[in-house]
Amino acid sequence: MNQELKTTKKQIVFGEDSVIIQKWEGDIKGGRALDWTGVKDEVLYAGRVIVTDGKGTYKPLPIETDNYKALGTASDPLEHYKYAGVLYRSILNGEPAAIMTAGQVNKVAAKAANGADYPDAFLTAMPKIALVSDEDANKFDESDATMDKD
Repeated sequence: MNQELKTTKKQIVFGEDSVIIQKWEGDIKGGRALDWTGVKDEVLYAGRVIVTDGKGTYKPLPIETDNYKALGTASDPLEHYKYAGVLYRSILNGEPAAIMTAGQVNKVAAKAANGADYPDAFLTAMPKIALVSDEDANKFDESDATMDKD
């Protein structure tokens, strides 16, 4: 009795992840499973804002009309959520997420991948995540150098 195995292949191009996330300095250890309720995207890209209810639930912050949805609006399902960080690597819908809480994000590349600028409230709530431009990202940082300094 021969049975044919069928697999479904999906491809995510991770090449942009290293352009979006310029420098990693900290994360939520072990990553988190995301609540994908209401998420229609097949892929979430690096740099996507992740929020939490503080009780163990983590969700990608929805993007509506080229803007991230505002948090704290009364009678909104996200009313009691707060910013947790940004997605460190692109993932398929349903996969667990690595959430960066400190580091540098190329804001131009992140907007191109995700379709929205970071909200001011996110920048205030996550002071250890620095947004850099393409020009800033190209500057040499001696702290990143791995060669010997004899």
